Amino acid sequence: MKKLTPLYITFFVLFVLYIFSFVIQRSNTENREAFTTALVNKKNVNQINKIQLTQENKSIYLIKKGELWTLSYDQNHEFYVPANQEFINSFINELIKVRKLYKISDNLPKKNNFLLENQGFFSIKYWYGTNVFSQLIFGAEDFTKTSRYLMTAKNTKVYQIDNSLEKYFSVSTQVWAEPYIISKNICKSISPQNIQKIVLQDSEKTKIITSSDSDFFTYSSKLLELRHGGISLFDITHTNPILQLLLELGDKSTVQIKVFPTDSEGELCVKLTYDLEIPTKKSYSYQVKISKWTFNSLIDIENM
Repeated sequence: MKKLTPLYITFFVLFVLYIFSFVIQRSNTENREAFTTALVNKKNVNQINKIQLTQENKSIYLIKKGELWTLSYDQNHEFYVPANQEFINSFINELIKVRKLYKISDNLPKKNNFLLENQGFFSIKYWYGTNVFSQLIFGAEDFTKTSRYLMTAKNTKVYQIDNSLEKYFSVSTQVWAEPYIISKNICKSISPQNIQKIVLQDSEKTKIITSSDSDFFTYSSKLLELRHGGISLFDITHTNPILQLLLELGDKSTVQIKVFPTDSEGELCVKLTYDLEIPTKKSYSYQVKISKWTFNSLIDIENM
C-alpha cells in the first residue's frame, strides 16, 4: 500500500486543482459587469447596404441591390445570386435585439484564450453607405459552452454574449443563398398559375407549350421547385448554350434560362435573366451551377 501513496497524492492534488479552477471561473463570472444593449443600433439598420461575413480567412458578402439582398464572393459583386431574404431579416433582427452582455475586461490581454485576434472565430463587418463601417468580432466559447467572447473594432474591451447567434456563424452559400433556380424573391408573383407560356430551344428544335397543355401545370410546378448549387464562376463568353427556356408570365414579365456545359464533370452553368414589368421595370442577371440530375429535370419538358 505504501507504494500507492504517491499515486494517491498526485490524484488528490489534481482533484484539488480541478475544483479550484471552477472556483476561479465562478469568481470571474460573478465579477462580470452586466449591461443591456443591441449589437446594431435599430435607428441605423435601414442604412446597412453591405455585410461581410468572415470565418477562417474565408469571406462572403451580402450586398443590397435595391430591395433585394444578394450573395457574392467579393464586394465587386461581379458574380452573385439572390440571398435568402427571410434568413437575412432574421439575422438582422437578432443584431438589433436588446440583449444582456457582460464586460469581462477593458483590454485584450497579451496571453489569452479568447480567440479574438485576426478576425476571431467569426467576424461580422457591415457598412452604412460607402465607407462607414462597424465590426463585431466573435471569439471562442467560454467554459460553460453557452456564450462567446466578443469585441468590436472600436476598442479592446472584451465582452461575453449568449449563443443565440450561433446558427448565423457560417460562410456557406447553402446557408445564405436562396436555394431555387428561379428566384421567388425576384419574381414575387411567380406561381405555376402565373406562367402563361414556356418556349424551349436546343440545338435541334424549338418547342412551345402553354397553360392549355395537359401537363403544363405539373411541369411548371416542378420547374419552380428546382434548386441550384450556388454561384457559378464559369466564363460563358465563348460557350454556346445547350438549352434555353423562356418563361412568359401573366404580368408580361419574362424569365430566360440558358444552360451551358462547363469544364467540371457533372456540373452545368445556368444564366438567368429577369425582365420584370410590375410593380416597376427591373432587370436582374446572374449565374448558378446545377447538377446533371437537375438538368435532366429541366429537359423533362421535351417529353410532354
